Amino acid sequence: MKVKKYLIKILKVTLIICMLFQICIYNVNNVLADDISNTSDFPKDDVVKYNGKINYNGNIVGDFTVGGKQAFCMEHPTATPGTGTKLTSNIYYNNDVRKVLYYGWQGAEQWSGFESRAHGIVVTSLALSYYYYGDNSSPNTIKNFMNYIKNKSVPDFSVEFSKQKVSAYKDVNIQKTESIILNSESDFFGISVTIPNSVTYVDETHGTRQTGGSVTIKGKTKFHLEAPLNVKLESWTTGSKVGSFQFQPIASIPNGDYQPVGRWEWVKDPEKTTSLTVDWLQLGSIEITKNDIYGNLINGAVFRLWNDSGYDQNVTVTNGKVKIDNLTTGNYFLQEKTAPNGFLVDNTIYTINLNAGDNKQQIVSNKEPRGTITVTKTNNLGSRVANTKFYVKADGDIKSAGGKLLYSSGTIVDTLTTNSNGVDTTIQLPLGNYIIEEYEVPYGYLLNKNKPKVQLKYIDQNTSIVTGGATVVNDEPKGTITVTKTNNLNDKVANAKFYVKADGNITNTAGSLLYKSGAIVDTLTTNSNGVDTTIQLPLGNYIVEEYEVPYGYLLNKDKFKVSLKYANQNTPLVTTSTTVTNSEPLGTIEFQKEVNSDVTNKLEGDVFLSDLKYGLYAKNDIKNVAGTKTYYAKDTLISEKITDEKGYIKWENLHIGDYYLKELETNDSLLIDSTLIDVSLTYKDMNTSVVNSKISGKDVIASQRIQIFKEGIKDGIAGVVAGLQGAEFTFKLSNEYNHVGWDNAKTYYVGTTDKNGFLTTDLLPYGTYRVRETKTPEGYYGASDFLITIERDSSLYEIGYKIKKVTVNNVPFETLLKIRKADSETDKTVLKKGNVYKLKNLDKDEYVSYVDWSQFPNIHVDKWETHEDGTITLNTMLQAGHYQLEEIDCSEGYLLNKEPLKFELTKDMDYDIAEDGVTPIVTITFENKPVKGKIKLSKEGEVLTGYDEKEKNFIYEKVGLANAVYDILAEKDILDPCNDKTVLYHAGEVVDTITTNEDGQAESKLLPLGDYEVKEKESPSGFVLNNEVKKVSLTYEDKETEIVYEDVEFYNERQKVEIETSKQDSDTQDYVEGAELTLKANRDIYNYKGDVIVKAGTLLETVVSNSKGKVKFNIDLPNDLTPKDGVMPIDDLNDDNDDVDNGFTNNVIDGVRLIGDPNSLFMVYESKEPVGYMPYELNYYIDTSYTNQNEQVLKFETPFFNDITVTEVLKTNGTDLLSGAHMQILDEKGKVYDEWISDGISHMSKGLPLDKEMILHEVEPPDGYTLADDIQFTVKDYKKIEMIDKPIVRFRKLDSDSKIFVKGVHMQIIEKETDKTVYDFITDNKAMNFVLDYGKTYIAREIETVEGYYKNEKDTEFVATSNLTVDFYNSPILTRLQVNKIDKDTKELIINNSFTFAVFADKNCTHLLDILETDSNKGIALSKIVLRYGKVYLKEIKEPDGYIINRDVIEINIDDDLEGVGDIHKIDIENEKIPKPVITVTSDSTAIGIFVILFGASFCIFLELRKCKKSK
Repeated sequence: MKVKKYLIKILKVTLIICMLFQICIYNVNNVLADDISNTSDFPKDDVVKYNGKINYNGNIVGDFTVGGKQAFCMEHPTATPGTGTKLTSNIYYNNDVRKVLYYGWQGAEQWSGFESRAHGIVVTSLALSYYYYGDNSSPNTIKNFMNYIKNKSVPDFSVEFSKQKVSAYKDVNIQKTESIILNSESDFFGISVTIPNSVTYVDETHGTRQTGGSVTIKGKTKFHLEAPLNVKLESWTTGSKVGSFQFQPIASIPNGDYQPVGRWEWVKDPEKTTSLTVDWLQLGSIEITKNDIYGNLINGAVFRLWNDSGYDQNVTVTNGKVKIDNLTTGNYFLQEKTAPNGFLVDNTIYTINLNAGDNKQQIVSNKEPRGTITVTKTNNLGSRVANTKFYVKADGDIKSAGGKLLYSSGTIVDTLTTNSNGVDTTIQLPLGNYIIEEYEVPYGYLLNKNKPKVQLKYIDQNTSIVTGGATVVNDEPKGTITVTKTNNLNDKVANAKFYVKADGNITNTAGSLLYKSGAIVDTLTTNSNGVDTTIQLPLGNYIVEEYEVPYGYLLNKDKFKVSLKYANQNTPLVTTSTTVTNSEPLGTIEFQKEVNSDVTNKLEGDVFLSDLKYGLYAKNDIKNVAGTKTYYAKDTLISEKITDEKGYIKWENLHIGDYYLKELETNDSLLIDSTLIDVSLTYKDMNTSVVNSKISGKDVIASQRIQIFKEGIKDGIAGVVAGLQGAEFTFKLSNEYNHVGWDNAKTYYVGTTDKNGFLTTDLLPYGTYRVRETKTPEGYYGASDFLITIERDSSLYEIGYKIKKVTVNNVPFETLLKIRKADSETDKTVLKKGNVYKLKNLDKDEYVSYVDWSQFPNIHVDKWETHEDGTITLNTMLQAGHYQLEEIDCSEGYLLNKEPLKFELTKDMDYDIAEDGVTPIVTITFENKPVKGKIKLSKEGEVLTGYDEKEKNFIYEKVGLANAVYDILAEKDILDPCNDKTVLYHAGEVVDTITTNEDGQAESKLLPLGDYEVKEKESPSGFVLNNEVKKVSLTYEDKETEIVYEDVEFYNERQKVEIETSKQDSDTQDYVEGAELTLKANRDIYNYKGDVIVKAGTLLETVVSNSKGKVKFNIDLPNDLTPKDGVMPIDDLNDDNDDVDNGFTNNVIDGVRLIGDPNSLFMVYESKEPVGYMPYELNYYIDTSYTNQNEQVLKFETPFFNDITVTEVLKTNGTDLLSGAHMQILDEKGKVYDEWISDGISHMSKGLPLDKEMILHEVEPPDGYTLADDIQFTVKDYKKIEMIDKPIVRFRKLDSDSKIFVKGVHMQIIEKETDKTVYDFITDNKAMNFVLDYGKTYIAREIETVEGYYKNEKDTEFVATSNLTVDFYNSPILTRLQVNKIDKDTKELIINNSFTFAVFADKNCTHLLDILETDSNKGIALSKIVLRYGKVYLKEIKEPDGYIINRDVIEINIDDDLEGVGDIHKIDIENEKIPKPVITVTSDSTAIGIFVILFGASFCIFLELRKCKKSK
């Protein structure tokens, strides 16, 4: 139970804490939201939102929202307004209502006793109704809340500064204000102010600080402000800030008979404000910076700083600066007393006007001595050389005396160009060590890379210019030629030997002959790297000629021209190289096939040597001489070739090495021989480019024996009978018989049957034989001639073991007919089916036919079609007689032969015997012509026809091109149309080469049908080879078309010409814009017909260079088509001209440099130089002659290098170069071409327009100088201009004592050398400026002084420099005052009785000047200070004892008329003695009485006061 109570207590405490936390958060959020209305916003219109009823313990109230905030009922008996009811809201000034809302539900300090939202809204509504309407219908519900707020009040949230204005005071090193409080009863509200950047806000209440920016000061906060002493601050104020903030009840009255609703708002009154103003201290500081003329801080200078108010002290500079803080305002004077070691003292008196908050900076600079360097240029003979350019560079870091880095080591401080005397001198330079570095020499000289060192060394403080010098000598460059020897695989080749010969006379720069043309100047032998280099040679043209090569290589008979050209001034050794490539010899193997006919007793029959296939193999690895490349590995098949009809094969372009041949296939007439045939290709000598090796090989002829059996049959009646003895048979070649007849044909064999009727021949060579029975036994018929063929098949490899058997009888002649389809060109059997024939018996005038009983119904057959072997044997016997063979259809690839073939069948004709050994078979060959094809080629290209003068373009037209050579190659293997798989042309093999005629047309020979490629081999002159390969298919169309045609077209691009040109700065190599570069015709230009279309000298195009790079001529230029009789325009250029370089690389004629062959068709030259550059006399000759078919574009580059114009401007005072002058170079129209600030060295203005009138104008002079007059000049390649500024000398006439200006003195400034008065003037109360010649000596002389000063009779001599201040002093006439104190009665000095007098500057005696010192022993008072001319006032401020003070103010006018002026002015002043008083003497009792009475009264008063205190 106790635990439960304990937990309940904890829960209540937690709930109270949460509610308090909620109230805090709510209030803070509301305050931070700054949702505050102005009093002027009321009354205002609102709209109510009714959220329903709220019930708590039976008490029901409305739940309202107005403007997003909780609102409450204020008159419960009255009707409730609904949502959307319009309201008029106004501030309800009632303290009880304010408290209800402040502590009520969602009030600023919500009561922690609310149990829930319903409880809070009901209680707050009922309490409001009670105070607003008087309704007390539920007192118990609101009792506790009413008791809580009874003694509460609502805080006043207004804020107000405790002080309206404060003044800052000095606190050690800062200034600060006293503490200020923002008074308020709450810290809910505050005031935001913006603090100046240098002011710090210090919050004493919360312990925070903030410098500058915006801060918010909350109510109840105590704070103060701080600031540095040396910052100038104006009086600062917050301005008027709203200070009235109140928690106000708002009563919203509905339209209609509804009860009002209440809520609260924060309300501010803008009319009630508060503010704070701070007055800051007014101090300043002076900072002195001591530097040299380069701005380097220097130490050790001692300055005097003083003012007219008595401040005077010396300060020493450390770390280059010294700062004097917390100075009062006014004028101060500063003068250097002691300069740092190594510098000149600056005697200038600087006036500094110091205002409040100022930190005045005063910079005082010192000068240092300078130096110049003179460079003399000679050649190695001692003659002076002009136009040589040098850099003068810092040799190590160049520093000022103060240690500032002026030039880093290696910095270019000046550039020199020697004049005609070979001399130039630098600008004035800081002292230090320098290097002279030559960077450009005249053409033909070698840059001297020695770097003479020159030291400009300090001499003494009086020597302002130090001089130094150097002499530089130049040599001529040399050159070397490096020859690299390679093979055709780019491998390096050693031990190749070369002559290096002079190509034309070789001379030195002076023209002396060094080598005659053709002289051997060096010999070279390449090393293991294939390289050798000549000795150093004079520049010129040379020829490299090979005269000996190592074993295995061919001599390269080309002569390689090499030029050693002057490269530039920086290249003492010009190097060039050439590569000579040696080819290795190649070889040819010729093979001849022979027949071995020993087995046939040298009889060769129908043997033929064609169609034998041989393979060429590498016997060993075939490598190049260097051994770096293996062409063929051992046993690699290199090539397969077929013997021609003579048995010949040739292999070409073979590498040197060992090979072997292997027979791969034989023909029908020969037996294959697998024996390998070795063959070697061996290097012969360096001049033999092709090695030939011939070999042969024999194949055994195919052979066979024939056995004839002669039957003993008579009258053609067959039967089984014995063989017949004695029949003689003779064998002759059928082929020979057909050509020369039986009697003239060679007999191959004659034999007679034996007793058994058999005859067996010797081995007969391959062939078809006619066998004739030349003797028949008596009583018997002779047999008809018959044919028999000796063939090669697989069974015949063992020679002669196969016997072909033939039986001969005497039956009536009947035969089978075999039709063979043959190619009419090759007589080869066409191995295709589809040839259809009909056979007509001419004797019977009917077609041969038969009935095919195998078909149903039966078919009458009278046509025969060949099989795939190209033959058909008729299946019916034919009797002897006359026949006609007709072709009905033919196979693809051939023409239909419409001509019938007539023939006769007789027993005397050649025939074969069927497999039965008895039945004759007569073979009839029917020939067809193969269809062929032709490729028609058309060639076009552009040719030059004319020139468009208006458009400045050449005109080209398309025409047919002659002399284009094309190869026609087999794309794939081209097979024999007879379908025997014979390859007529292998893939890639050239089958025909054709050349186009004048019309650009060409036609191939008749070609077998197939796929071909057409490839250009040689392009016409002037055109680029077209590498496009076009595929052409010659395809069979039909059996009626004899020749198939395919057209192919080619287009050739003509060789183009591209000329790039550029303009570059010869020094920087940067591209330069604005140069006009012109292309013109150097000779007459001819079109392709030989007509002149452009005359020599015609300008073709002009381009303008740009700064981005190269530019191209846009014109489309032709090749040079000039005929042989074309005229060269340069008449004086011939082989006898000694100035002409045979290689046309660097000629100079009449001052114009020529590059290229002057006979060329075009020329490029600079027609207008860019602005700011010198013209460059250079002609580039462009030879556009056609080169070769593989070069698409002839590219030429014509770079032009120009020297920029250089105008050297020296801004001086006549002696020294000046820094800080604002300079311009402009033309007469005011266009500015260059602008700079002088920096103590000469200014190189580059790129000014050549020969243009320009103006050198000074915009603003350096400090201490006056503007110089403009200088007009004309721009040349190099020009030096000096503009002299005269220094402004500052003259001050000063009081020698106070150093204030003395006005009205008559002065003169006189030039010492001429004694001429240059200025006559009256001094003013300020410094006066005079323009004088730098370095001249002048005298300042006083002619007449002014009152109050002694005349200065001593002249002041000075040397005019910039920022010089000449001070001429006058001593003031000073007078002291002496007062003699006189007794008025006795007229004697009052001695031994002190008195005091004061001297005032004004009559009212407020400005004290002096207190006179009293010498009481003498009765005089003497002023401590001396007084200048003017009025002073004397007044007695202490009289002698016993005397009446003299109150007269005595005016004293100190001038020339005053007695004792310039010494002591004495004045007598009398004093009257004080009269003695009359005194009455009485007894002391009276005094005692008075004392007693007073004491008694005082005691009574004391007792009464004591009683009062006790009663209290």
